[in-house]
Amino acid sequence: MYTEKPLAQSLEDATQLIEAARAHGVKLACAPLTWLFPTMRRWQQLIREGAIGRPTFARAQALAAPLWDGFSPAHTWYFRAGSGPLMDMGVYALTGLTGLFGPALRVSAMAGTIMHERVIGDGPVAGTRIPSEVDDSVHVHLEWERLFATLDISWCVQASRNETLEVYGDAGTLSGDPTAAHTPIHVFRRGGPWTVEAPPQCLGHRGSWIRGVAHLIDCVVNHTEPVNNALHARHVLDIMLTAVRSAKAGRTLALQTTFPFPTGAP
Repeated sequence: MYTEKPLAQSLEDATQLIEAARAHGVKLACAPLTWLFPTMRRWQQLIREGAIGRPTFARAQALAAPLWDGFSPAHTWYFRAGSGPLMDMGVYALTGLTGLFGPALRVSAMAGTIMHERVIGDGPVAGTRIPSEVDDSVHVHLEWERLFATLDISWCVQASRNETLEVYGDAGTLSGDPTAAHTPIHVFRRGGPWTVEAPPQCLGHRGSWIRGVAHLIDCVVNHTEPVNNALHARHVLDIMLTAVRSAKAGRTLALQTTFPFPTGAP
């Protein structure tokens, strides 16, 4: 089975899927396929090799205007309860951060609805008004044992020149978008100028998004476990659901889940 993202709408449902798959000997792989992209693998390699020293802080963002060209009223579920930018877009950066640094420990967040109504601007239904039932601006703080990270997610931004992800170390910085398949890696090493690594070779843009299914088939044939596994996806879901609760409660909350993380992690 290959699921879209997020894995479920609750931890209970996610756990039930995991247990059912295990009981029936079914491989369960989950989008997003961030960790199958060579770009993200190269980020991990650079960090583990000490290219930026010991990681000290990370910052991620997912900022966009949700009403793309030709937006249809059939897509209004984006603005209904259970959806929104955290579930739709935050999952990519959170999969990347937890893939680099392992399971997070605690979460705090602030969230709110900045724009209570959206108006379709083009196409045959231009002028249609869509009420928003979700938080369209979410700001998440994550804690590991020796590291903090922030994630800003908003559907109230028309454009941004900031990078999707930056990891700061005591000897340098990595900057770029490792959550996509074809992005250069900007590297700063202490005492030197910024350098740019070309994107690692990968399938074409369309081909890159079928990599998850191809990987699952390979796992079935060779009796191996998917890299984009359900335990990791459940932990990312835990972060998002806990962030929502944290924003409502106004306090930091502990996460309930973890996932196996390879030794030698930064």
